[in-house]
Amino acid sequence: MASDRKELRDSNNNLCFFCDYIEEEGWVYSCWIGEISDNLVKEGARLTLDLISETGSKCVVNDNRQLTGNWSESNDWLENEYLPNAAKVGMEFIAHVFSPKFITKFSAVDLSTRDLPIIFRTFVDIDEAEDWMRSKVKSGPSE
Repeated sequence: MASDRKELRDSNNNLCFFCDYIEEEGWVYSCWIGEISDNLVKEGARLTLDLISETGSKCVVNDNRQLTGNWSESNDWLENEYLPNAAKVGMEFIAHVFSPKFITKFSAVDLSTRDLPIIFRTFVDIDEAEDWMRSKVKSGPSE
């Protein structure tokens, strides 16, 4: 739904993040673009959390295919603040689609090795991520 879309722009007014609730699929789609700072990661994560709270979705497809920078400095905050709060409002699954950039992949792999309160699965292919997420949307809680 267009009315659910939330966006972030960098200091040069370039779009660097957006998220939407995809009603037909039952998930939140988040997309990261270009270089992002720790502050932008936190702002985008909070917007995603707001959308999860508003829609009741338990699933997020997190698309990093257009991301070019390292965001691993945000991983401690994601692990200890964002993801526990996301789990409290009902998030159960993240399908994380890798960027083709190695440094960005490293950030996601680092996060995926941590003790997370949600199921965080990584993918190279967006279609595979969406297929996996469809199985989670249709499944019952905590499957």
